[in-house]
Amino acid sequence: MAERLYWKHPELNTFTARMIHTGPCVEKVDTCNSGETLVKVWLDQTLFYPEGGGQPYDAGFLKANGLGATLPVTKVMEEDGDIAHYVCCPPAELNNLLTLNGNEVCGKIDWQRRFDHMQQHTGQHILSQACLRVLEASTTGFHMSREYASIDLAIAEINQDQVQEVEQVANEVVFGNVPVKAAEYAPCDLPPMVRRRLPKETDIVRVIEIGDFDSCACGGTHVTSTGQVGLIKISEVGRAHGGVRVTFRCGGRALADYQEQNESAWACARLLSVPVNNTLSGVQSLLAKMEEQEQ
Repeated sequence: MAERLYWKHPELNTFTARMIHTGPCVEKVDTCNSGETLVKVWLDQTLFYPEGGGQPYDAGFLKANGLGATLPVTKVMEEDGDIAHYVCCPPAELNNLLTLNGNEVCGKIDWQRRFDHMQQHTGQHILSQACLRVLEASTTGFHMSREYASIDLAIAEINQDQVQEVEQVANEVVFGNVPVKAAEYAPCDLPPMVRRRLPKETDIVRVIEIGDFDSCACGGTHVTSTGQVGLIKISEVGRAHGGVRVTFRCGGRALADYQEQNESAWACARLLSVPVNNTLSGVQSLLAKMEEQEQ
């Protein structure tokens, strides 16, 4: 079973390991180039995070001693308690790769992807606790996609004033640059405040502690202080599974979303020949004139 370096050293992006086992993958995939074979690789330790807990897997590369090619890691999954790295292998290297068990491997993760996931995941913990404190609404689900993340809340509805209050509480924690630490407990020793949905059978529970603001059982990767989250911005609220789904963006995603919306606002303002802060009133005035002309 691979040692999970991403828990001990989430700030690193390179590592060395030993190849334990390899095997061809029977899955049909479109991530490899024509002629390449998808191969599963198991290591004695890894920085690659496997998909789970609402967080996508890490991507990157593996380079094994005795192998000429650098292999892209296209997927990482937990299988039977161990971590399988899915790599695309060119035809000329396939037989060689399948015989390299025991050789040293150098790995490098896509840091931009990893840090983005860390921002979103820590942001989710903060946002979920803010919703619990402000709305008394617990989080029942978490999902992270390429462009946004969302949480499902056990509450009937949320109004705009409540959205802003939740954002205010969450971002005060972000701006406070509170330390984020991982701790391990036996299930019987868990602090009372820990938010949790624990596996049925587990000897050790990993808990992410955000100062005295939040403690939550979690196996994901996180930033080391809340300031690294940058910003938490709720972009949409809707119904889902009998409760409320809150869509949000953190850090770099929040900046990109603001830039896109700001560009659209400026474009509309130029079309209306009004200052950008008067875009709404400009649209309302235009609609009123159109209604007058139709009468």
